[in-house]
Amino acid sequence: MNISLVTQHSLWWIIPIGILAFTIVYWQYFYALRNRLGLSKIRLFLLSGLRFLAIVLLLGLLLEPRVRYSNKVENKPILIFAQDNSESIKNVRDSAFILNKYQEKIKDLFNELQDEYDVKPLSFGKGVSEYSGIDFTETGTDYSQLLAYIKNNYGSQSNAQLVIASDGLYNYGSNPRYLVHETGLPVSVLQLGDTTKSVDASIDFIKSNIIGFKNSLLPVRFGVKASGAKGKNLNLSIVTGGKVLIEDKIAITTDIFFQELDYSLELEKSGLQKFEVTLRSDFEEFFLKNNNREFVVDVLESKRKLAICFDQYHPDLSALKTAIEKNPNFECNLVNVAQDNLNIKEFNLLILNQLPNNRNDYNQLFEKIRQRKIP
Repeated sequence: MNISLVTQHSLWWIIPIGILAFTIVYWQYFYALRNRLGLSKIRLFLLSGLRFLAIVLLLGLLLEPRVRYSNKVENKPILIFAQDNSESIKNVRDSAFILNKYQEKIKDLFNELQDEYDVKPLSFGKGVSEYSGIDFTETGTDYSQLLAYIKNNYGSQSNAQLVIASDGLYNYGSNPRYLVHETGLPVSVLQLGDTTKSVDASIDFIKSNIIGFKNSLLPVRFGVKASGAKGKNLNLSIVTGGKVLIEDKIAITTDIFFQELDYSLELEKSGLQKFEVTLRSDFEEFFLKNNNREFVVDVLESKRKLAICFDQYHPDLSALKTAIEKNPNFECNLVNVAQDNLNIKEFNLLILNQLPNNRNDYNQLFEKIRQRKIP
């Protein structure tokens, strides 16, 4: 603890303040009023001393004095240890080490660091929790959740640092490379998993609409990647209800291979349809579970009715109607709202062409749309 008096001005001003106070007291008590006060010497010196002290204190306030208090508190630096608890950690050749000895070494590390650091162990997968042991049963890894948790709970700590123990694989959230700087902390990584190069192929992602229409084509995009298999081939197949819809052969041209593939699937039946995507290779792979993916599409049979609403005709409207009706699942109507009474209950989607405008604000029409929640 340290207490000191500081001012905005130089303390040398105390000297002229003291001289001025002494002059005032001397003139008042020992010159001008000396013979009128009728005080003994003891009282005279006592009163003059108090007056001198009062004048010095009052003039001293002009120096804007402040009392500065400082207290030094020593805290241990915070070490945040985030352990990946996902299933992929144990999918290595030496899984016995990860499941047994690794956990013992982590506990020993925490004990060694306790004297120098305030250790904050965490476990993460799809979410984040306090570390209470690891079993590698999480079915996903989301670095976005982890880094957001670190930012919200430790982002204001200037003496904190983060260590992430993981294999670097993730299947939820954003790329951690673009999020890690937002924590404001120094970050270190303990790399786990098998670092040897392995021969493997996988389906990286599937993108498709969740709703389709009967007797139409459903666009689907796949991401296929492979490593260590240059010159080899992959066979991709898409099957639904035992029927093969797509078969395609993919040539791997580089050691680190990635390709996006676009297909159109014909939807012949209505209802929920499950599509199975399988990737087969002509070489021995390290891991086969990532060669199969599934996705589900809700196939609707009824057409969707659209209305193009306008109050002044334009030739582009017919062109737009013709383009929309090229899709057999869409029925399009042209409605002049200035002449016809629009029954919005009949339509699934309204296209408002130049509405509202400077001729009419169509508030009643927009209120009906809001009430019916028509897109």
